[in-house]
Amino acid sequence: MPRKQYLTLVLLTISTHLFAQGDVPYNVKIQFMDEYISASSASWNKVNTEYLVSFNHQSHFKKASYASNGTRMFLETKLMSLAEAPQAVGQAIKRRYRSYMIDDIWKTETSDDVIYKLLIRKEDKIYSVEFFQTGKQKSKTRICQQRT
Repeated sequence: MPRKQYLTLVLLTISTHLFAQGDVPYNVKIQFMDEYISASSASWNKVNTEYLVSFNHQSHFKKASYASNGTRMFLETKLMSLAEAPQAVGQAIKRRYRSYMIDDIWKTETSDDVIYKLLIRKEDKIYSVEFFQTGKQKSKTRICQQRT
């Protein structure tokens, strides 16, 4: 057995407690372990036909979704600050939403694209805004109004 497969199998065996929630298919677990060998605090859930895992990796909280064949459908990474987003996204936010507070920043990667989603607020209004890597705004949705 090649060393990488052996190491993956050993880590998978040791880490079975990480996958206690639900019956996660073997190939999904192997794919996850191959991609995020140093992941910690993994928690699995089944959503419809996909397997969603929340975990910590390289100082970031992440969520990934896998099809039952092991194909990763998306990866979401919670960013610590706007500085972790591409410069074009940061400039667009500062230009269009200078007076808004940023509450949350997520980077979502799919096979098609990378989207940056921010939760922003101003006074009593909260919005979800999405940007492409280029800084072009994809969407803006009003989430709710804060109660004072």
